[in-house]
Amino acid sequence: MGFNQNNRELVMKNKIFQIIFFLLVCFFPSSCKIYEKELDNPVDHKADNAPDLPALVFFPKSQSKSLLDTVKVESFIVFYSDSLAPFSAIELSFNYDQSLLELDTIIPGLFITDTNNSTPLFVYNYDTPGMVELLAFFLDEEKIAIEGTGHLADLRFHPLESGVTIVDYQIESCFIYDNNDNIIQLNGKRAAEVIIE
Repeated sequence: MGFNQNNRELVMKNKIFQIIFFLLVCFFPSSCKIYEKELDNPVDHKADNAPDLPALVFFPKSQSKSLLDTVKVESFIVFYSDSLAPFSAIELSFNYDQSLLELDTIIPGLFITDTNNSTPLFVYNYDTPGMVELLAFFLDEEKIAIEGTGHLADLRFHPLESGVTIVDYQIESCFIYDNNDNIIQLNGKRAAEVIIE
């Protein structure tokens, strides 16, 4: 009798273990959420499937903001690491929807200020609604050009109403110049999407 009693207890424990294991297997994987990382590095042209370089890139690629937030879009120039071209002036032109965004200010980027250890002549014009022209010239006597990939400017906007809009370069009106006033050919661009909720 003792043997059958022990056998029944083992069978019962085994069934309980099987039920608990089954429940864990069924419910544990469904209770975990797998997050997909969205990596957005403006200077990583390989991960971004960017156009041919050199290119002008806005960062972030997409962002959601409320009507009370400030929208910040950063402008970058991206070169291939083996084909950097020194430049001494930039002339950028970009569009935005003035019915959804109001331009607040444009600030020189870290690349053109820190690399040169001085602030270049940095001016912008936004007389035409929805369009901005930005000019930066390096006037230093010792260092007349910078070379590399980097941050050109921060654009700050105030949202006016809800909607989806794009901040985009007018690539045909964007120019990068070397210190001899020769144009460095730009081959691509990446726009920025702004979702205002």
